[in-house]
Amino acid sequence: MTKHKWHLDKERIVQPHNHEVAFEKGYAHNGIRTTKYTLVTFLPKNLFEQFHRLANVYFLFIVILNWVPSVQAFGREVAMLPLLFVLAVTAIKDAFEDRRRANQDKKTNNTIAKVYNKQHKCYEDVAWRHVQVGDVIRLKCDDVIPADLLLLHSSHEDGVCYLETANLDGETNLKQRRVYCDRGSNEDEFDVANFNEELKCEHPNSKIYQFNGHITHGGTVVPLDTNNMLLRGCVLRNTGTVIGLVVYAGHDTKAMLNNTGPRSKRSKLERAMNYQILYCCIILLILCVLGGLCAGLWTQARDYTNILYLPWQEGDPRPPLEGFTRVWTFFIILQVMVPISLYVSIEMVKLFQIYFIQEDVELYHEETDTKMLCRALNITEDLGQINYVFSDKTGTLTQNKMVFHTCSVGGVIYRHQAQEEGKDYQDAFSFPSDPNLVSNLAADRGEIGKRASPLHIFMLCLSASNTVVPNRKDGKVKFEAESPDEAALVSAASVYDYHLEERKLNTVTVSIRGQRHTYEVLAVLDFDSTRKRMSVVLRLPDGTLRLLCKGADSAITSVLGAASSDHVLAETSAHLDEFARSGLRTLCYAYRDIAHDEYEDWAHRFLEANVLLGEERKQRRVELFQELEQNMILVGATGIEDKLQDGVPEAIADLRHAGLKVWVLTGDKQETAIEIAMTCRLITRRMHTIILNSEYARLHYDKGKTIATVAHHRAARREVLDIINQHLQDIEQAQQGDRRELALVIDGPTLFYAVQEADDVKHQFLRLAEQTKVVVACRTTPLQKAQVVGLVKDNRDAMTLAIGDGANDVSMIQMAHVGVGISGQEGMQAVMASDFAIAQFRFLVKLMLVHGHWSYDRIANMILYFFYKNSCLVWVIFYFQIFAGFSGQPAIEQLYLQTYNLLWTSIPPIITAVFDQDVQPNILLNNPALYEQGRLDLTYSGKFFPTMLDGFYQSIVIFFVPYFVFRDTVVNEGLLVFGTVIFYCTVVANLLHLCIITRNYIWIHYLGLLWSIGGLFAFSLLYNGVYFSDSSLVPDPYFVMQETIADSRFWFCLFFVPIVAVGPRFITMFSHRWFTPTIASFAREKSELETRAAGLDSTACMHYPCMPCQMLAEPCCVYTEPHYSSDTLDVTTCVSYAPSNRETVALADMHSPRQSYSDA
Repeated sequence: MTKHKWHLDKERIVQPHNHEVAFEKGYAHNGIRTTKYTLVTFLPKNLFEQFHRLANVYFLFIVILNWVPSVQAFGREVAMLPLLFVLAVTAIKDAFEDRRRANQDKKTNNTIAKVYNKQHKCYEDVAWRHVQVGDVIRLKCDDVIPADLLLLHSSHEDGVCYLETANLDGETNLKQRRVYCDRGSNEDEFDVANFNEELKCEHPNSKIYQFNGHITHGGTVVPLDTNNMLLRGCVLRNTGTVIGLVVYAGHDTKAMLNNTGPRSKRSKLERAMNYQILYCCIILLILCVLGGLCAGLWTQARDYTNILYLPWQEGDPRPPLEGFTRVWTFFIILQVMVPISLYVSIEMVKLFQIYFIQEDVELYHEETDTKMLCRALNITEDLGQINYVFSDKTGTLTQNKMVFHTCSVGGVIYRHQAQEEGKDYQDAFSFPSDPNLVSNLAADRGEIGKRASPLHIFMLCLSASNTVVPNRKDGKVKFEAESPDEAALVSAASVYDYHLEERKLNTVTVSIRGQRHTYEVLAVLDFDSTRKRMSVVLRLPDGTLRLLCKGADSAITSVLGAASSDHVLAETSAHLDEFARSGLRTLCYAYRDIAHDEYEDWAHRFLEANVLLGEERKQRRVELFQELEQNMILVGATGIEDKLQDGVPEAIADLRHAGLKVWVLTGDKQETAIEIAMTCRLITRRMHTIILNSEYARLHYDKGKTIATVAHHRAARREVLDIINQHLQDIEQAQQGDRRELALVIDGPTLFYAVQEADDVKHQFLRLAEQTKVVVACRTTPLQKAQVVGLVKDNRDAMTLAIGDGANDVSMIQMAHVGVGISGQEGMQAVMASDFAIAQFRFLVKLMLVHGHWSYDRIANMILYFFYKNSCLVWVIFYFQIFAGFSGQPAIEQLYLQTYNLLWTSIPPIITAVFDQDVQPNILLNNPALYEQGRLDLTYSGKFFPTMLDGFYQSIVIFFVPYFVFRDTVVNEGLLVFGTVIFYCTVVANLLHLCIITRNYIWIHYLGLLWSIGGLFAFSLLYNGVYFSDSSLVPDPYFVMQETIADSRFWFCLFFVPIVAVGPRFITMFSHRWFTPTIASFAREKSELETRAAGLDSTACMHYPCMPCQMLAEPCCVYTEPHYSSDTLDVTTCVSYAPSNRETVALADMHSPRQSYSDA
């Protein structure tokens, strides 16, 4: 109870050196325990967890049912073997994992920290597990942070320190943290013993990039944020010593709250499988009820007292109860109809699949030393079933390495030449400068106060309106920036002699033409997606208070005042359009001078807002930001180049050829988004582009949260709906032969009404979007990105994938069925929210078209195979009941039935599901159309009932052929010989069936088959050679196998029955492949032919007419048609060979491989 007391408080209170408060409030100590069990609790707790699985509950129900004497079908001990085996294996695995965690916990908890002892007035060695909230800790360079600390002191002269956060968020660049007040760099100046400042903050949460609190320092309430915090698990770098106050400890730290393990989702295939398992349950129920009914009727039709071998006594219950008890007996012997073991098998297969995906060297990015990472363990097959791809632009399609390209100042454009290819984008002095801008700056009088020129103010915006920190090392300057844009802008300003020299706690120093100017930083108005801008308030050397602001053009122009020049606005707007058409990222800059009394009033209210906690603080801060950012004067604009990543045009072309619809959701200007879309071949010049912009929606979008009326919103919605309907009408009226591919471009304000308003607008917008091949949404907010993904996800039977790299993509990534994060320049938040993480957008192609395709194909075939083999055995068991009076007595020996799934028919399909390749990877990559197999769910959808019908047919052959061959044996000599024969025929038929559907064999496949067949023979000989039955329920199996293998009829059935059983499956597959081939079957044939061609000479084609010439090292004919690449499916054959109808169809059905980009 004590540890939960803090939940009753509105805020957390931390008092230095005061353990009593921490104990009273129930704050967690710093010891951690990630283990699940102790020696005492392991067995009961582990069993409790395992029986949360439906599979184990089902098996337990069967075991308990078998202990009821009236329905018992197997020996009680034998019936328990499968369940005990599964429980034991899982328990051993869990025990080893928990032991490993315990060792790691012990090592961590015993790590030593330097904790200040107020009584002894010195720092003492204390184990991490004994550290408590309120302790003051001293750390030195390269120490690991033991708890979440408030930075109190740093030996760095600027009151800052540097952290490596790789252990927390995966980011390798150093983060700067600062002391909340100036205490100097000398540790002796900080009186730790008398430090008693009370801290109040929010309760523990998992948001590693958020912290709200305040501390009373010298009678003043000082607001605190994440820049003042040192989080557990981070490493102190480039700083001598720091002192920190423990705010959160142990399991309350953000590192531990984010330690939630792998993400868990259910795949589309698994959801469909659950419905098929329900059908199996229905079939099982029907068979059990039918068996019980027949048992009752059989009992009623006979004089049971004359049946000497049945142990009935006078007065025993008769037919009705006999039928009822037999229902439960049938549940026991037919239990495998419900393939509960399938779940465990799928989990094993997915673990192997994930391993091979992560170890794929072609998904490894050498430049950043980044491997592909699977964060969700159970949706790999979803990668092969995607219909829609939603992508961010900046950092996802582009490199996010910004290069300052051009600018507009006071209505005059200056073209700043791009740096040379391959140079560091932060190397400021590699930038060639614009001569006109240089001369104009030289002519400037250098006024820095109220009379400063627009050029000076613009350059000050570039160099000082940011949070960039210059880091000097080995004579070079590296700018530590929160975003690549800011680093590029500061670097560009350096070229023109505006050098960012130093940034301290409350000051920033800029060297202008060799003279250092220090500006007091009064406030930083952080960027947010609502305002789309950020500002700083500086006190200039002459005392002027100046607000410098930068942001999106729409965010800046909406807050300009009357003093701003209309001419400058018109010229700057024209320049912005030009920048956007060139594919540049655009930013606008503005400023205003603030009266002292206005700022003092605002600052007082701003301080009050910072004292608040949670959402109330966030909302109040935004309101105050917007209040100050008014009546500004436009200074200019910049255009920043962000080049495409390598392979993006090819990747997008492959995704489109795979039948995927690609939507790009970006915050950039419309012109920039269109230009980038054309550059990466998302929009081609052959397409007709629909621009969906509503002027009325744009005018009232920004008013939506303030003064816009309901009437305004209705009018905007009506206009958006009318525009959409008009475009739909135009499309429908277009002539079929004249129609071109369509691309849709929509801006943020119009999208606001398209996805948030009434259903009629949503559905019409979706109708329009479905008519197009490409959708580009610009000026979108993070919320709108998630809404667009949710709109498609919830209203269409389609699988969605979202890919992004930044914090603004997290909501979109989490909304989609599959989320992919790119580890780039904007941190690791997208990766941490994703299911899969890659380093480059181009890796998405192989991830989906190869690994996704394989995973879907393998899992789908494995599921169908399990349904087939289990139903086949069930029918074989059920048929015997016709000849056994529906007594529930199985013909097959009980131990065979219990080990059927466990040992003899599970390993080969698992091996196939891990290693099988229906098509080689190079063909999958060069023929994206093959992705339709998963996208359209061709392998699995509609195959359940044909598969069950196939199992039904095979069971008839497997039972009745041996029955007629061994009829005399069954009646006169013994049941178990016949049971052994049909069991072996079932297993061999199952394995032969698996061999037919397996497309690619390696040595481990043969090893699995050898285990199943050879192991079964060895087990039977050993088991039947030593086992004596003491049960009255079953016949004695002693020496049955030895007797069976000596009978020639056994060998006849073992070879003949599986061939006849599996024959129709083979004929059907061969017929489909020959007469109605699919793109996938043709690709498989091509892959096989390539393999054969590698070992044949040039004359082989004359003897194998369907072998294309290009498969061989040399042409086989005197004259051949021109050949395509051997990796494509557009196969040309020898002129001397006329293809059959089958090949003509296959060739005609081929989608063309990659389109020539010169034609796009």
